[in-house]
Amino acid sequence: MTTEKPVSTMNSANIQKGIFKINLQPNGSIVVPDVAESLIPLLRMAGADESLWQKHPCVVSVPSFPLLRQIDTGLNTSRLKNISTTNLWKIHKTGMEHLNQSQFFKSQNIPENTVNLLDLKIELATRLLSSCTICERRCKADRIKGEIGFCGLTDAVQVSAYSNLYNEGPLVGAPTFAIFVRGCSLRCSFCYRPQEREAKISDKMLPEELSNILDNASIQGARSWHFLGGNPDESLPSILRVLSLTKYPLPIIWNSALMLTPESIELLKGIVDIWLPDFKFGQNSCARDIACIDDYIKIITRNLAILRNEKNVVV
Repeated sequence: MTTEKPVSTMNSANIQKGIFKINLQPNGSIVVPDVAESLIPLLRMAGADESLWQKHPCVVSVPSFPLLRQIDTGLNTSRLKNISTTNLWKIHKTGMEHLNQSQFFKSQNIPENTVNLLDLKIELATRLLSSCTICERRCKADRIKGEIGFCGLTDAVQVSAYSNLYNEGPLVGAPTFAIFVRGCSLRCSFCYRPQEREAKISDKMLPEELSNILDNASIQGARSWHFLGGNPDESLPSILRVLSLTKYPLPIIWNSALMLTPESIELLKGIVDIWLPDFKFGQNSCARDIACIDDYIKIITRNLAILRNEKNVVV
């Protein structure tokens, strides 16, 4: 039997929205796929072991992405839209190569109207969105103009649920503030959260709104910001815009199917601190039959190879 706990509250003590599940087994034991903040009182009443929601630190103590705001790319905001995509990628490559070299374009006080490296990532991600090649579906929808991609999304991020979670593994820390993003490029018949694949206009969020929610989670004691879904990959441009507005940054956890194009993965480098990619299928035929995706093995192995030099990758 499954009990669903609907939540839609936000106050100084907690932040939570959505539906979280408790599975009651025939022998009376409790299985909680997501130990969410909102479920803790109910779990206590059921006699669950409180070790399930003990706090512990994230393996990454300092988030990476704020450093991108300090890197001056040498571009001016008034000229940014007029520079070719090819040249922007060259500037991005140079910036990433020197990201850890303190003498390169780095300034604590970047002049106004100057494009920093995070701004550049946002611009490149937005250009991928105009004829969408964010994920390997490469559906070419003009999501900026309101066309709906294969993932079910236009250009806005859609959030179906958010809450502090406690059982997401030793690397991410507890609580990790989880943001369940709608939309997905896969069609897995075994999907754990099939409702997240369906876009809903009511769940659209402005970047300012979601950035405020993330900052409040930081203030209230979250150890990391954790993007999952659904699948966060397809909302990459929107999430980058959200992060650019935050004031109290935490390490970024990216929990996804990793069905991204190589360009999208490059844009996530320097943003993500802990990668949690899924390796769902061992054969292309299984991926085709169960998730309606071709060339799965080629895509996932290529993308994992792109991440080979990243510090924290858990497959």
